[in-house]
Amino acid sequence: NESLNFMPGAPIYWYLDESILVIVWKEACSNGSAGTYSEVVIGDGSQLCRKIVNDTYDSNMYVAASSLAKQANAVLAIGGDLYDHPGRLIGVHVYDGKVMCEHDDTCDTCMFTADGDMIFTYRNQFSSIEEAQTFVDDNNVRFSVSFGPAIIDKGQNIAPGSYAWGEIHDTYARGAIGMREGESGHFLSINMNEQEGYWQLSTLQDEINEMLAHNVTKAYALDGGQTCCTIFNGKLINRVQFNVERGTSDIIFFGSAMPDSMND
Repeated sequence: NESLNFMPGAPIYWYLDESILVIVWKEACSNGSAGTYSEVVIGDGSQLCRKIVNDTYDSNMYVAASSLAKQANAVLAIGGDLYDHPGRLIGVHVYDGKVMCEHDDTCDTCMFTADGDMIFTYRNQFSSIEEAQTFVDDNNVRFSVSFGPAIIDKGQNIAPGSYAWGEIHDTYARGAIGMREGESGHFLSINMNEQEGYWQLSTLQDEINEMLAHNVTKAYALDGGQTCCTIFNGKLINRVQFNVERGTSDIIFFGSAMPDSMND
């Protein structure tokens, strides 16, 4: 879209093969921050993945997102939910289709299906791990992230007025992932950071405004601050808050490998 407010002098990155298209660019956001956008179209839902440190749930270890992206050979990676952080046992943790814990009293959860779709579950939706597992099985959920809140659904702002996580009314670097209803495998992510000439940080509402302006109909907020990053082909694209990556427990990433059946 040539009418977008592209950041002067910022390169546009892209990757294309028979299974995936990725385009990464920067815009000057309306609130004065630097927006790094990534649009992704995948051929199969299995190309949308989550990598956790050491590929071991609850490892209690943290690695920079850029390092995790290189380990995964990701075409595109974004920061996840820092699920393993002390004191942050929140939401419904799904890993390889199995519910690992259920503590959804304070947190919305974003679940990603085998078809490459996003499903939200909300605070206090489940009363037990068993109930959550039934939901995961019925919807063919592969993994989830638990931070939030869910911010857009059916094209409407659904963000709560208050939320236990993310300091939603304060200004930080912000990250989110979204898509359009009915377009499985087609995603848009955003990081809103600082860089030279764009020193404004963002509230959750600033992030919602940007996603709505790009015609996203459902979106979910990810962990922000120093884990708010976009990595394209192993290269960190945005300036990280405080200019230092914080170690994280996980990333969301997109790969180019497809199931053999799609290559036949």
